[in-house]
Amino acid sequence: MRHFRYFSTAFLIASLCLLSTLAHAQEGDEPSTSSSSSETSSNTDADNTSETDDSETSNEESNPSDSDKKESDSSSASEDASSDEEDANEKALQQLQQQQSSSSDRSDSQDDGPSGDEDSDEKSPISGLAGSSDSEDGFVAVEDIEEESLQAITPADVYPYLEWEGMLQVHSDADVNFDLNTNGTSAILPPLGNNLPAQGPPANPDNGLLWSTDMDFRLDPTLHITERLSIHTELSLFDNLVLGSLSKQRLTGAGSSALRPDPSRTVTSSTQTSPREREWYEDSLQVNELYGEVEFFLGTFRAGRMDFDWGLGMFANGGDCIDCNFGDHVDRIMFRTKPWKFHIMGAYDFVDIGETSQSSARPQGQPYDLARVDNAQQYVISAFRKPVTEKEKNLRQQRLKDQKKPVFEGGALFMVRSQDGAFIRQQGRGVAESRESGSNQPNQDRSGLIYRGLNLYMPDIWARSVYSPDSNTFVRVELELNGAFGEIDNATSQPVGTGDDDSEAVNCFDEGARERNPECSPSDEDGMDIFQLGAAFESELYFGGPLRFGLNGGFASGGDARNWGYNAAGGEQLDFYRFDPNYHVDLILFREVLGTVTNAYYANPYLQARFFESPDNRVELQLDTIASRVANREGAPSTSSKWLGVEIDAAARYIQVGAFQVGLEGGVLFPFGALNAEQGAPKLTQPSPQGAGSEFVSSSEPDIAWTVQSHFVWQF
Repeated sequence: MRHFRYFSTAFLIASLCLLSTLAHAQEGDEPSTSSSSSETSSNTDADNTSETDDSETSNEESNPSDSDKKESDSSSASEDASSDEEDANEKALQQLQQQQSSSSDRSDSQDDGPSGDEDSDEKSPISGLAGSSDSEDGFVAVEDIEEESLQAITPADVYPYLEWEGMLQVHSDADVNFDLNTNGTSAILPPLGNNLPAQGPPANPDNGLLWSTDMDFRLDPTLHITERLSIHTELSLFDNLVLGSLSKQRLTGAGSSALRPDPSRTVTSSTQTSPREREWYEDSLQVNELYGEVEFFLGTFRAGRMDFDWGLGMFANGGDCIDCNFGDHVDRIMFRTKPWKFHIMGAYDFVDIGETSQSSARPQGQPYDLARVDNAQQYVISAFRKPVTEKEKNLRQQRLKDQKKPVFEGGALFMVRSQDGAFIRQQGRGVAESRESGSNQPNQDRSGLIYRGLNLYMPDIWARSVYSPDSNTFVRVELELNGAFGEIDNATSQPVGTGDDDSEAVNCFDEGARERNPECSPSDEDGMDIFQLGAAFESELYFGGPLRFGLNGGFASGGDARNWGYNAAGGEQLDFYRFDPNYHVDLILFREVLGTVTNAYYANPYLQARFFESPDNRVELQLDTIASRVANREGAPSTSSKWLGVEIDAAARYIQVGAFQVGLEGGVLFPFGALNAEQGAPKLTQPSPQGAGSEFVSSSEPDIAWTVQSHFVWQF
């Protein structure tokens, strides 16, 4: 644990320095406030500090290394429109107030009859109350007010009302040689026809193409009950459903023991069924978020299931980007306030409460937690400077665009997780269900509960600087550092402290007994240390013209277990830091072959060109080069080299900001020695159903992999 003590001290010092710098960097740019009661509520997560607010204030602040992820925020149209709308509202209201005042002053001297004007029926019904619109008292009739000013006047919100946001995506991939033709060093398996049928020659041994099309519809409705009360949800319909994968003819046709004839179950049918968990491992409708929010004079309170975003998204990522296929959704009770220039957020997370009374025998009623000894608990605290409310975003826009001053944002986050024990499920059933079936006797209950002894500390520091002194200059630099440190006494699934009989058994849940008996910590005499480090860096530079460029990079620590620790026994996989899979670096290597950035470091220079650019539309062309190496040679599939490979990706996109996007992307991966199949080394995957053992029988080098992808996105 000495590593943690050293790092925790360094983290505390760095956090204080960062917060002090942010506090003084923008001195006087916004008034300090002790409550959030005067701030407009935001529908984004209170702890969501990974959203790209840069892009909301400038069309030049989207992340060119992942344009899809931050495309919707890449224009200043929303901020400019908000400012224009406020000006128009003020102008129109002044005119209407002036009109009402003039009408009141003249009402005593006004004739009761019509004015006699032949065109009076074509004017406003109230214009006759004040006479001519060009009168000296300044009265302006409604028909003489500018149309844009009238349109800008929006009616007051009538509560309750429902606010809708959402996105539909249709995505198609053509992937070639993603298995690298090594028979086991890639997480992607080869096409089934390469090894099947099991009897006889393979159907198509030379085919390396995997081609599929999927769709996903996300819906984000928010019910505003009052000005300060709201309920937010996020729903996924047909979440990444592969088109054509649920053929009704295949699922319910001949051989499925249909109870009655069905005309749709014929060889000529192309009808598809709705996904159900028993066939697609999930239902058609997934509820990702559901939480309630209340704002009061002290701050903002939330409770329920919500997205968890922070910083660049390499550690915590809610998965709201266009091509995100995952998401960090936490069950949380949280409170946020702003006593000074920083938002302070504290939360308690229900990470895993273990076994509950819910069972198939009693699916209804209110279930409850069966024990606290198996609960995984997590506490979160963060302090950050970043616009969350509309008021703060307007102040940021004013500083960046009007005052031409740099914007500094960032924060520090600290999480603590602990778990004393865990129940080991028997044959996939929970403890409550096993008890009801009679298979879990009292003497077996004790062996089903094992001592875990987990204490984990996760600090994170994030900083961002944005500067745009004129319309032809833009600079963004962003950095995030994250770590996971702690210890776990028992990383296995086996009970500890049990002797040959009850007289020799040790209660490892008792701290005193645990310190006297090393058998409570089979992972290590003093417990297994967890030490993980991750870092990500992004930059964007623009100096006029159509071109933008920058350099991105990242690092993730790794251990000694082969194949990134995925098949490692015990706690060896805990030596590997893994980026959130929604943090996209490339198209092939990290996103597919490895699954995410782990045990590696990379550099990603890029070049982006924008054409026909306006606040609402643009065309993008982008070119990325990603060079990557292994951090720990022993943790790769092969120890012959530290080079993972070089990948070249290109993309062309047409974007209607916040409404529609169509894109075509392609990439080529040139894999190097770290992905070789090495004789005698363990395999990451088993592509062949016949199996050739868990180790490579011969050495081979990986082949080039490439992909072509397209996507269509509708947003509202």
